Amino acid sequence: MSASEEILISGTSAGLGTALAKHYCALGQRVIGLSRRPATFQSDTYRHEQIDISDDEEITKLFQGFREEKESIKLMIHCAAVSHSSLALLTSGAVARNLAEINIVGSFLLLRESIKHMKRSGDGRIVCLSSMNVPTASAGSSVYNASKAALENLAHTLSNETQDTSITINCLGLSIYDEGGMAQELDKAALVEKSRHANRSISVSLEEIVHAIDFFASDMAASITNQTIYFSGVK
Repeated sequence: MSASEEILISGTSAGLGTALAKHYCALGQRVIGLSRRPATFQSDTYRHEQIDISDDEEITKLFQGFREEKESIKLMIHCAAVSHSSLALLTSGAVARNLAEINIVGSFLLLRESIKHMKRSGDGRIVCLSSMNVPTASAGSSVYNASKAALENLAHTLSNETQDTSITINCLGLSIYDEGGMAQELDKAALVEKSRHANRSISVSLEEIVHAIDFFASDMAASITNQTIYFSGVK
C-alpha cells in the first residue's frame, strides 16, 4: 500500500485493534480507527472516529463522509467485537442480544459499507478477525462462538457476491492475542478448553497477526479470497 492510501481498522480503543493501529502508524501509513470509545493514543497519521458500528445511520453517514472527502481506503481490518464466557444455560437473552448486535449486525453494516466504498475503485482488501472457537465449538462461549461463525459465513457470502471485482475478503481465526491482555479476561477453564483444541501454543504475537494481514493485503494474494486461516494448529 502507498502512503496516500488509508487503512480502516475497527475496534481501536483497546487490545489488538489499538496495537494494529499503532503498528501501521509507525510505518507511516495513514490509519482511520473506529470504536465506541474515545481514542487511546495519538499519531500524526492517525484519525479516530467514535462510532457505534451496529448503528445503520451512523455507519452510513461515516462512509458518506469518506466519499465526500475522497478517502482512499484500500484495506479494512475488522477487529471490533464483544466477547462473553459462560455456559449457555447460564447466559441471559440480554447478553446474547448484545453480542449479536455488535458481532453480527455491526459486522454486516461495516462490511457492507466497506465494499460499497471499495467498489468505486474496483479493488480493496478486507480482513476479518474471527476465532478458533468457530471450528472447535469450545464449551463455555456458545453465543460468542455463534457470532464468530456468523462473521465467517458473512465474509464468505460477501466474497461470492463481489466476485466480479478485485475486492478480496478473508478471515483470520485467532486463538489468544496475549499481548492485549486477552488471557487475563478468560478463566482457567476457558484457557484449558482452548489449549485442548490446539497443537501449538494458543498465544499469538502481534507480529504473526501482522504477517498474515500483510499477506492478504499484498499483490501476492490478489486471487485469494473467501478463506479463513486459523492460528495455533486447530485440531
